[in-house]
Amino acid sequence: MKYFYYLLAAAGLAITSWATQIQEKPLEQRLRGAHHIVIGMATKLEVLDQNGTVLSDLKADATGLRCRLTVEIEKNINSSDIPLPKSITVTYQNKWHKTIESETKSFVGKKMIYLLKGKDFAPVDHFQFVESVENADKIRELIEAQKKDK
Repeated sequence: MKYFYYLLAAAGLAITSWATQIQEKPLEQRLRGAHHIVIGMATKLEVLDQNGTVLSDLKADATGLRCRLTVEIEKNINSSDIPLPKSITVTYQNKWHKTIESETKSFVGKKMIYLLKGKDFAPVDHFQFVESVENADKIRELIEAQKKDK
């Protein structure tokens, strides 16, 4: 009987680890969902608590909280007909187990490609909405290939 409990515990751990893995969406799929593909540099990140108050303790846990990222747009790779301002705010729900400090270091001061959708510049995917600028040529090629397929 004790082996049954060991087996049950092992199965529970396997299910839990499977459930917490993030399925990576192919770049092509994320590009199809993006209305705006821009190169920009994040200049500010704010993490807000459940009441909408900006948190200032850099060591505080940012897991599950709403983040507002200010991005200065440097180049428009591909965008819909919506005119783009020089600076946008990208709001997303932080899904990773990070402090505010580590979340800030992930974005602020780094030039990246942002995959966004809609008039409010929402992330195309909460886990995967940025790409390295080194992928710009690949992204342009994929965009052109998708245009030809239409």
